[in-house]
Amino acid sequence: MEITQETHYYPFGMEQNGNWYATVTPDNNKLYNGKELNRDFDVNLYEYGARWYDPALGRWTSIDPLAEGYYPYSPYNYVLNNPIGNTDPDGRSVDGDFFEVHNGKVYHVGSDGVDDGKSYVVRDRGAFSNARRGGLNASATASLVESGAAAELSVVLPEGASSEGQALENLYNDGVATVTEGNPGGNEQAVQFIMNAADATITLSRVESEGTKNKLPRSGPGHVQLDTPGEIQQKFGPNAASFGDAHTHQAENYASPQESAQLNSQAGDGKNARRNGTTTFSMGSLGSTIQHSRKGSSVLAPNQQVFNGNISLIKTALNNLKR
Repeated sequence: MEITQETHYYPFGMEQNGNWYATVTPDNNKLYNGKELNRDFDVNLYEYGARWYDPALGRWTSIDPLAEGYYPYSPYNYVLNNPIGNTDPDGRSVDGDFFEVHNGKVYHVGSDGVDDGKSYVVRDRGAFSNARRGGLNASATASLVESGAAAELSVVLPEGASSEGQALENLYNDGVATVTEGNPGGNEQAVQFIMNAADATITLSRVESEGTKNKLPRSGPGHVQLDTPGEIQQKFGPNAASFGDAHTHQAENYASPQESAQLNSQAGDGKNARRNGTTTFSMGSLGSTIQHSRKGSSVLAPNQQVFNGNISLIKTALNNLKR
């Protein structure tokens, strides 16, 4: 075995100078965290996928596309300013989060600091509490999963969809199809995000909606009739709860998406989201998706960014559960 390269780094990724092995030909530019260092024109930035990273500053060169889920932190921060405990494979979010379903609600209960795109649901509260007291990390997560005290979450999509984005685009198109001359407002369509600890799933559960919004006898976030906690447990079992929903505004009459977010923050969407401790998203005919949560109301992204998978509403709703 021959050593062909040895590189030492400061915690945030800048290389240290020293008398160790240099790279032999051909040059190896996949360095810190296995990411490629672009040395063209002396830019010296790492390409992570979603963003470029500057190891000299320990900051990204652009804002986090999921910044709405990390209000306490700068949108340019790297791994929540903790490069020892956290990793970030693509420049978007710090995952490895644990959630618990309790009394009809979903709670964020901890993070292991490993950004591997995985989230977990707790099944044994006592075992998880013991692990959290000892410090959550990759090893603790592996032990919790192996023992069955926690399980990795997977997503169950509606029929006819192969991705979250496609499911939401189908939902929006279904809403647009309800707009007629006799029903110019159309019928709002919705899915609820249901976490079920029993089978470790997040289901995009399609909500049945009939008639115009004014004829619906009960409203959840927005005007579409959502399932109550009791109805969700009847459908999915006692260990299931909703942590968010997405619904359509297929005939908006606002001046802009910003006006929609502002006016709806004090109306049904915003009020219900704050009361329920969930996140509700409205995909509007003005071309933007609005989010409402206990943290406030804002324009999240263009609808197309949601439909093509650049923005995950499920991940955004999970991030909004963090305090």
